[in-house]
Amino acid sequence: MRNIMLFFFFLFFSSVAIAIDNSKIMGVCFHPEKLNIDNSEIFTLLKKYHFDSYRTDYRWQYVEVRKGEYKVPNSRLDQLIEESNKNGITPVIILGYKNPLYGREKPNDELTRIAFVNYVNWVVNRYKNYKVIYEIYNEWWSKDIKGYNLDGIVASANSYLELIKDTSSKIRSIAPGAKIIAGSLNPLDRRHVYWVEVMMQNGLMDYINGISIHPYSVNGPQKDFEKIDSFEQRISKEFNHGKMVDIYITEMGYSKSAKGKIDDVEQEQYTREYINMVNSKDYVKGIWWYQLINEKNASEYESNLGLLNSDLSEKSIMKGFMSR
Repeated sequence: MRNIMLFFFFLFFSSVAIAIDNSKIMGVCFHPEKLNIDNSEIFTLLKKYHFDSYRTDYRWQYVEVRKGEYKVPNSRLDQLIEESNKNGITPVIILGYKNPLYGREKPNDELTRIAFVNYVNWVVNRYKNYKVIYEIYNEWWSKDIKGYNLDGIVASANSYLELIKDTSSKIRSIAPGAKIIAGSLNPLDRRHVYWVEVMMQNGLMDYINGISIHPYSVNGPQKDFEKIDSFEQRISKEFNHGKMVDIYITEMGYSKSAKGKIDDVEQEQYTREYINMVNSKDYVKGIWWYQLINEKNASEYESNLGLLNSDLSEKSIMKGFMSR
């Protein structure tokens, strides 16, 4: 009898461990350089609100300020990344954007892509011994998708895919176990869906572990997830041999500004429903809420997406997020 009880005891705790291992990543976005708190306070907040990841930029133009010379953008960001794993936190590093040393455009042409990959090489080598998720660029489609110009959408998708191929190859040669994600599209917009489908047709999933999405909306979560479900099912069936495509929601949020169109009560309710929906979807591997703390301007849309006020007091939306 004692052996039987021990068997069920270990079986129970093994199942608990497995459930924990398979939990969603719950993350948040912030710009360290815009926060008036130090790194230790950042980690205190992340632990207090049970975040196990954060997402932030690691901008090319601040890494390579002279051609062929590379440095950390600032010591604070470097220290934050290096101390994250010790605090049980996994950083998502955004590899981007333009660099004026190489012109005014995105890395579209071969020479600029080579320069971009050299920057990636330096970044990944610096953090190769840490658990890091790399996101290749952020919202590449911005300014490319105007109206329904299909030729423009295809051109944008093709140039982005070339960057993804080269960047992914470099990352995997240095840190084979690192997760790589890309896309940062809004699946609620048909133009964005077509854009990513062009890349899927040309082998996107050979180069990344999952697709990142930014499904900003002022609709109820149930309505939005009907479209997100349809998006994931279609790209899995049509472009990934029926195999589930992992989705990473690397930005989502509700603004308290007038443009946000959602009041405090709705924000709390919508956020609670949204996190419940995330937890119910096998294909969603994580969510990074935009953003942790309100930024300075009290009236602008993007300054009012925080879960906390600028003085670190809780907004009602945090109650919805913490209901998970």
